[in-house]
Amino acid sequence: MAEEEKKRDSFTRLFNPILEAICKTEFTGRELRVVLFIIRSTYGWNKKKCPLSKSYIAEGTGISRRHICEVIRGLVKRNILIEYGTDQKSRAKVYGLNKRYS
Repeated sequence: MAEEEKKRDSFTRLFNPILEAICKTEFTGRELRVVLFIIRSTYGWNKKKCPLSKSYIAEGTGISRRHICEVIRGLVKRNILIEYGTDQKSRAKVYGLNKRYS
């Protein structure tokens, strides 16, 4: 019973206008998978930004690490993702979704 409750309470809360903006944006398959993974890693844990290594993103999306670098660079350049710098503890880059979606 507790396991069923845990599954039922597991969701990612996302502001509807952000989701609508994502739906209207042209993404490649890889880009969309990375964006959704970062949303899950941030908003899914009630955070706006989170340190995420390229290896961790690659493992979570099934995309090779080499392609992750290219995809993230493109998403940051397009202002879809924000790179906040490097986390001192984990040495991973800190990423978040750009909420200014206009």
